[in-house]
Amino acid sequence: MNYIKDLYIITPFKGNNIKRLKETIESLKKLKVGFKVTHLLIHYSSKLEIIENLKSFNKTKTYDLLTYSIKKPGIYNAINKGLDNIRIDDSYLVLGSGDILKSENNQKINLLNENIIFINYKLSNNLETKLFRNKYLGMPYCHNAIIFKNNYLRYSTKYKISSDYEYFMNYIRINKINLEKCKNNINYQINLIFEAESGISSNSIFRKNFENLLICFRYFGLKGIFINLINKILKIFSYLR
Repeated sequence: MNYIKDLYIITPFKGNNIKRLKETIESLKKLKVGFKVTHLLIHYSSKLEIIENLKSFNKTKTYDLLTYSIKKPGIYNAINKGLDNIRIDDSYLVLGSGDILKSENNQKINLLNENIIFINYKLSNNLETKLFRNKYLGMPYCHNAIIFKNNYLRYSTKYKISSDYEYFMNYIRINKINLEKCKNNINYQINLIFEAESGISSNSIFRKNFENLLICFRYFGLKGIFINLINKILKIFSYLR
């Protein structure tokens, strides 16, 4: 079997909350893996001494940390910078600051070299979540729990929130990936503890829904718009009961 030899982790980092970032780094260093993990930290709007402090992290046989600075802010700009520093066809995963990877039962992890790998995940607040969601409503799987292969695709910066949804739909279309078959092919060797976001403003919710609707129309046409809106209406009625 053909296994992944190198896995790149891209972490966009804004600000100076280094505590959560260190938790992510430590989880990667502790992983028992049969491949090399190269962690690309793409930082912006951060104090230089914070980044310099990170460089003191010791390398291991399977983990290395590289830092890059970008002047133009934005998560998707940061991810694109990371992709520009990864070879074509190498595998990558985007992890947020505070996200943690753990191996199941502390076993050594080997990953098949596939075009896409869905890994198991749960929220850090322990709330139950449905792993796969309706593809007409937005990103159908946690973006930070998907291992992609780098190609010439990049994340659009015209979206503030939903560029991962557009990238995902474009990626599976180009690689002719059957999303329905993927639902029975989640890798449980490795688990992501996803840092749950809280306090999202109503303005952000509106923008996310609007951007999702635009992307849904692009890939599914009027059928997608109809299914999206019907689901939104049914959800509103369920809250009113």
